Amino acid sequence: MRWFSVRRAKEKDKDKGFELEKETVYSLGRVYHRKQLGMVVVDQIHDEDTSFYTVARQMKDGGLDITVSSDYVTGMEVGLKPVPFEDVLCKLPSQPSEYESVEALWSGMEDYWRDHIAGLSDIQIMVSAGFDLATWISELFEYYAFLAYLGPSGSGKSHSLKVHYRLARRALLIVNPSPAVIYRTIEEYKPTTFLVNETDLLAKGMTPEVENILLSGDEAGIPVARVEYDKLGRSYVKAFHHEGFKAFAGTVAFGQTMSNRIVAFFMTKAKPKFRRWDETRAERLRSQALMFRLRILFSADARVRWMKRIDELLVELNLENPRVENIVEPFLWLALESHNPKRLEQVMLFARELDSKRSEAEKTSIDAMVIMAIATLPDNMVTDGKFTTESVTDKLNATRREREWFSTDEVGRLIARFGFEETRVGGSGLRGYRWDERILDTWAKRFGIIRSTKDKVNDKDWVGKQRQP
Repeated sequence: MRWFSVRRAKEKDKDKGFELEKETVYSLGRVYHRKQLGMVVVDQIHDEDTSFYTVARQMKDGGLDITVSSDYVTGMEVGLKPVPFEDVLCKLPSQPSEYESVEALWSGMEDYWRDHIAGLSDIQIMVSAGFDLATWISELFEYYAFLAYLGPSGSGKSHSLKVHYRLARRALLIVNPSPAVIYRTIEEYKPTTFLVNETDLLAKGMTPEVENILLSGDEAGIPVARVEYDKLGRSYVKAFHHEGFKAFAGTVAFGQTMSNRIVAFFMTKAKPKFRRWDETRAERLRSQALMFRLRILFSADARVRWMKRIDELLVELNLENPRVENIVEPFLWLALESHNPKRLEQVMLFARELDSKRSEAEKTSIDAMVIMAIATLPDNMVTDGKFTTESVTDKLNATRREREWFSTDEVGRLIARFGFEETRVGGSGLRGYRWDERILDTWAKRFGIIRSTKDKVNDKDWVGKQRQP
């Protein structure tokens, strides 16, 4: 395996007339900021079975100077070499080619989805294609979207990942990965897009380490830490930067923690719409997306030009769930860049629907049930401004089958998470929490729980915002 392997090589410096020891790094390309040249964007491309680099710089007149090279010297005595073609694990573009407009490129990717995948709505196709387009300019975004395609066998969920594999930038497709595979891939392959298939296998035996990796990376600049060992066996902490877009496919829905970060598309069985992949068309879209990437990255105000307008749109949307704001931000940027009002309407509709679904899910979540149980505790279970974990647990379990009962430890952890202050209750010192009307009211409103007057504390019963006997 030769991804990004580093070797010492002696290369002859023709100008100086002697051999210079230089480090050679196999790489799919990088973005450099050079003092004299400014920003240089190096991306690996292919021509049939041969790999090259496109090296892009901005000229003084604002135009792009794009050259093709078999290698690249970074200026730090490090030579970049394209990853050998047989070792490349993603679909590469060919030379960058012109595209009509951002809207035309987005629509072209949507058409590819429609022609290859059945069972997705127009909004879901718009989001899937927008996801692919956004991966080509991932450096611009502070937050990244996670998608999941869920459904029975034959519904097209795995094929959906294969469309992403063909259209997204540096998309790596893996099945049931181990921590070692993920960390090695992050370090050497540096994928922009992570595609994880058969997540039901993952859900059955997912270790905390794998879950930590998969849940991270939705925000730029926050690495994953791992303990590594040097040649002498000494341990040290190493940061792995795994920020970027992710998509998953499986038959089983994720748990609450992962579901909060993921946009899930539930698919039903559908007859495939094609017999074979249109690779020529996919390669053309990738090459146009590469040109889109170069034009956007070399646009001086690309990162900030829509920032104020996006903030205004988020205020207009008035979303209840902060994570939804993070998820839709790249799609809002693309919609504004497309200069198509109908496209912006689509993204706004997607944001509202996603927020509504999240709000409904929250109202039926275990968190909402815990708040409801606390809010409706009878007066004899709240003494000296305190309530026991056991009383909340009993109330939760009262309407559940025995095999579905929660333990007091599980309920205690949930209560503490809301911010209630832990204490001991009564002479026996049972584990409990201080009653806090402010916390309770805040979370009740969040979950859409309407509290009756009798559930609330009367003013005469208040002393320092604590319920009294």
